[in-house]
This record gives sequence, C-alpha cells and structure tokens, in this order.
Amino acid sequence: MKTKISKEIPASGLDQRWAAGDETATEIVNCRLSDDGFGWTNDIGWEPLIPKNAATTTDTASTPFQLAIDRVFVWPRHNGSELYYIEKSNNGGIHYRIANQGAAGSIPCYNIINERAVNPRHVAKPDEADEQFIPFGNKLLILNGSDQMLKFEGRQRVFPFGFTQSTPAPKLSGTDITYISTPGTRTESGRQCIGWDDDDFIGVGESNGDCNYRYKVTFITDTGSESPLSDHGEVYFKTTGGGSPKKFGAYINDLPIGPAGTVKRRIYRTKNLKDLSTVDVVYYHLTEIEENVSRTFMDTIPDVSLITEAPTQADSVKINNSFAYGCSWGGSVWLGGGAGQDTRVIYSKQGLPEQFPAFNYFDLGNTEGGAITALYPYYDNLLVFRENGIDVVRSRNSTGGTRTYTISTLVQNIGTTATNSIVSVPTIGVMFMSYDGVYCIKGGTLGGSSVKIEKISEPIQKELHRMSENALPRVRASYSHKEKEVWFMYPVDGETVNTRHAIFHTLNKSWSTRHKVGDAVNGSWEFNDIATNPAGWFILAPRPFKVLGAGGAYHLCNAGLQVFSRRNTFGNKASFTAQAALSETFFEPEESIWASAWLDFGSDVIKKKVHTVEIEMLTKGHNEVQLSYAVDGLPTWTVAQSQPVSIPEKFGTTNDDTTFGASTSAYDKTLAVIDNKVNWAGARRVRLRFDLQTGEVGSFRWKIQTDNRFQVVSYRVTYNPSQKSSTNIKAGR
Repeated sequence: MKTKISKEIPASGLDQRWAAGDETATEIVNCRLSDDGFGWTNDIGWEPLIPKNAATTTDTASTPFQLAIDRVFVWPRHNGSELYYIEKSNNGGIHYRIANQGAAGSIPCYNIINERAVNPRHVAKPDEADEQFIPFGNKLLILNGSDQMLKFEGRQRVFPFGFTQSTPAPKLSGTDITYISTPGTRTESGRQCIGWDDDDFIGVGESNGDCNYRYKVTFITDTGSESPLSDHGEVYFKTTGGGSPKKFGAYINDLPIGPAGTVKRRIYRTKNLKDLSTVDVVYYHLTEIEENVSRTFMDTIPDVSLITEAPTQADSVKINNSFAYGCSWGGSVWLGGGAGQDTRVIYSKQGLPEQFPAFNYFDLGNTEGGAITALYPYYDNLLVFRENGIDVVRSRNSTGGTRTYTISTLVQNIGTTATNSIVSVPTIGVMFMSYDGVYCIKGGTLGGSSVKIEKISEPIQKELHRMSENALPRVRASYSHKEKEVWFMYPVDGETVNTRHAIFHTLNKSWSTRHKVGDAVNGSWEFNDIATNPAGWFILAPRPFKVLGAGGAYHLCNAGLQVFSRRNTFGNKASFTAQAALSETFFEPEESIWASAWLDFGSDVIKKKVHTVEIEMLTKGHNEVQLSYAVDGLPTWTVAQSQPVSIPEKFGTTNDDTTFGASTSAYDKTLAVIDNKVNWAGARRVRLRFDLQTGEVGSFRWKIQTDNRFQVVSYRVTYNPSQKSSTNIKAGR
C-alpha cells in the first residue's frame, strides 16, 4: 500500500485528556512558548539576582533551611525611582533590598524585622497563607494575622499600622482659685493651674459658679488617619465672689504620647458643664499639638472660641492584629479574615487608610462559603475569596457624594485557600488555584456586563490531581508581561513544599509544566515563592541547599533570590571559606521534553506502520536532539536516532550555524559569544527527518528529551496503513 503523509501538525500546548487533538502534546516539560507563539523552545534557566563576588559574605553556622526565603514581594515606589525586593526568611525575619541603589555588583540588604530579634514574625504552617504585602498610596501594609500589622514607608521607616489600642486619657491638675497673680504674670513657683485678671480664658464671667471641663485626645498619623477618642480627663473648680470675676486656665500635666508614626495630637474639650446637670456632653476641637513629644499643655481658650464639634465615638474604633488578609480598593484599606473573625470584613474611611469607623464592615457569618481567605480588587469589584465560595463587593455613590457598598454571592462551592495564587492577567481576568484546578474570573459590571467564572485547567487535570490539598496555601503564582506566562507552583503527593509548576501561556491560552526530569540532582525547580518585577522578569525564591567540599569549604547552592532567564543554567553554586565567597559556578541545563499527542491517524482499530517523523524546527547549531517513540498507549519509550539541529546541507561546512554551547567537533568554527556578535547566526527553519520502524501499531507518539537547545514548530508523520485490524477477544477467555 502506498505510504501516506499526515497533515502538517502544529506543536501546540499540553493536553493530558485521552481525546486530545493531534496538535496538542502529552508532555511539555521545561519549555516556553516562543515570543511570537511560533513553537516551543527550551532556552530557559535561572541565575542569581545578585551575583556572588568578593564582597559577598554568608554565615557558615547557618543551615540551608535558615537561608531559605519563604516570601518575596517586589514593590516599586515613587514611579519606579525606588524598587524594593522584600524577602521573608523561614525563621521570621523580613529584609528588603533597594534594587536601584548600591555599589557595583551589590544590592544592600536592610532589616524590616531582624531575623535574630527576640520576637521575629510568625513562621507560617503549610495551611497558612503567610505574610501579605498590601501597597496603599506610597506605603506598604504588612500583615499575617498573628503579629502587629506594619506600615512600611521605605528607607528603613517602619511603623505600626492602624490603631490597635485604646487612646489613653489626658490627666489634669486641679485649678487653684485662691491664687490670683499680678496681671500679666504667667508663672508662680509651685502653682500648676492659676487664674488671671486678663480676658479670654476659661471660666469667663463665672463668679460664684461651678466650672467643669472635660478633655479627650486623639492621635494623627502621617496618612491623616485619626485614632479613636480617648476616655475623658476632667478638671473642676468653683469661682468665688467679690470683686471683678476672674478668668482661669486648665493645666494638662500628662498629655498622652502617641505610638510610633504619630505626627500630631488633637485635643477636644467641652464647654463649661457647670454642675453636670446637662444631659448631652458635647466635645469641640480645642487645638492641635504639631508634634508627639511634649507632655503638658495649658488651656486658656474660652468657650466662645469652641465651634467645630469633635468626631463621634463611631468615627474611629480600634482594630486588632488578627486580620490576615487585606487590599487597597476604592480609596480605602480593606481587612478581612483571621482567627476569631474569619467571616468579617472591615474597611477604612475613604482617604484615611488607618481609620476604621465602627459601622464600616460586613459580616458573612450567616452565609455559606466558610472563612475568608483573600480580598482582591478587580476593576469596579472587590472579590472576597472564601474557603468554599466567592462574594463580590460593589460600590455606588449615595446622596452627598459619599460611597456606599453592597455585597452579594458570586459563586458557591468554588473557593480557595491558595491566597497567594490569585493573580490578575490582562485580557484574561483573575486566575487562581482551587482544590480541583485553576479557575478564571472575567467580565465586570460596567456597561451592563457581569462577572463570570470558569475552569480553565481541564487540559492538565491529570497533573493537578497530584496536588496536596491540605497544603494549598503553599501555592504561589505570578504573571509576567515579558514572558506572557502565568506561573503556578504547588506541592504534590502529600508534600508541603512546592516542587511542581504549571504554566499558562497567554499567547495561545495553552499549558505546559516545569519540574525535575529523571534523576537530576541540581535541586531544580524547588521554590517557595515567585514574584515579577516591573520589567517583567520572574523573581524566584528557591530553597537552597549546601554541599560540603574538601578542606572544609562548601558549596551553597541556589541561595538568595534568583531571576528566571534564558541563560540555560539552572541555578548557581557558590564556594565559601569562612564568610568569604571564593567562586561561583552554575548548574548544567535541566532536561526538557516535548512529546506529541497519541496519533491514530483516524482510527486505532486499523493498524499502521510508522516510518518517519519529520519535525519542523529552528536551527540551534550543532546541538543534537534525540527522538524516541511509544506505541499503543504504553508508557515505555524506544530510542530512534539523534540529529543535530542544523541545516543538513550546511552541517560540517564553514557555512554551518554558530554553536550554542561547548565545541563538539572540528567543524565548529566558532561558539556564540556576546562580545563577538559577528559570529552569531539567526535561527533558520529546518525540517529534520527521523527514521524508525514501529511495526504494526494502533496508536503512536514521539518525543524529544534533551538538555540541548531546540525549538519545535510543527511536524508530520509518514506511515503505511495495514490490512490488519484489532483482534476480537471472545468473552470468557
């Protein structure tokens, strides 16, 4: 029978379902989609964000785990003039580096919370989301549900966030009405509160009368937020008759000092309450103390000057540090979830991020969905993620221009505890990892559109079924506009650390995976966290490990933040003696795999013999790739042959392509060296033919597995249909 050639099949994304199309792949490991979507290439790797040099030091007493970074957050500030890399180590220390500051080859490291402090930050368990970093304005809120919430203002300025304690009351000295000083004299030894003959003091005109005044204090932070009103301090005196009426001053001898970050204090006072027969006690703004140092204040302001009423007790209330999740949305800071308040959401006064009014809250305890696990802004919506549901907050402007909010259920029975897997992807929506796969929220409420949710991970459900559900909070995700990828990292098979990775490629909405292949010993693909800097580079927080060497020296491997790049090296090994870095080497490339779909050429009932696989690739010099194949749905692979990724007519001649790697033959006229750009050759399309003889089979697939560079674009297969069909197996045999 005449040999047939299959259609040209484009190399598309991963699809692990049994009925996947011919253009899909059964395995894509450690590859990326080319920048233009033109096939799959394996020119990936990672390298240190800060290369080791003579100035690098390390603590030789530290174990590898003490050097691990559990969380990484990239925070651009002042329109990118300051770029902070914030790291939390797994012993509770939080540090930061300013990327655009520092001497040659280094980025200085500063402490936010010293890892050697007596009370470091809480170290998260596998079922906890760990530290959350919430930008608001030009500041950063840091919270974890256990420790004091922090307000990081950059440049080693760290303060408590919000008001978590009651404001102390002021204390006053009693007024001595028996002492009248000479007019114009303001002081007298041993006297604290005195009366004068001058005008414009408290108690004006009160001859033979009761004088009763109460005072309250608030603290003001640099965000303009005001603390709750304190309890009152009080002063009372009774004027005596005879002569002209006198005027008096009240002396606050213990004015409270505000917490760190307080920039000024406000004092509120009543008008004269006299004999306290009045029912309503109204406080008025008295003055502002434009500092947070002085402890005393003399009040001589008459009642007639008190005009502006004080805020109500409900305008600002204290909050607690057990809120575990937060975001900035609609001009307010939102907090929710955490121990003891797992279904409660509160939000600050608009424009005052640390001031939380008493009635600015939602309590979802009477609805299904379980505990709150994240708050995430999405256009004109605020998504409230819960263990088994998602709610949505929407805003509207009410009479007077104030903003009001409503909350409703978006979806039930779809939720997540993978707080750090929620990521916004342009033109796609909000993606997140749930218990049974990856979901996407899309749409909005503007223009009549509605928010919708759909599952998008069906092609890789075989992979995701391995995920450790109890350690779902360990999942991390980030989006890179440079790579056009959404990167999910997650634990599998009962583990509690991330070892596997699923990649969603936004160019063609396809999937691939990244993980250690075979018995690789590079410590590859073991990361705790991932972020993206403004330029689009993925920033990785690996779990480092230590290898002892001769003479007491050792190699510290994959330590510190790493950058996902195209260097084709998988991490670094730095050699140390004492505390000095002597040298740095890099791990060899990890193996990559691209395996085709199971092909039956129309029917797996009819047997066929496969003769060749012709793969359209882009040239990569003398690097050889090996093709293997499998048949009839079996997991075993048969090695066919190897081919250099080069144009056959040019191979071995002076016109051959530049080699991407070590020289392997006398024909390699040059290597690809950055400083010698004249020797670089642009990649060219080439069709490589791999010969094989499969015998009669029902289905067939092939793969390339190598650590050499390749880029697969499309392929076709030549085969002979057979007259032989599948055997009929009789029942009972």
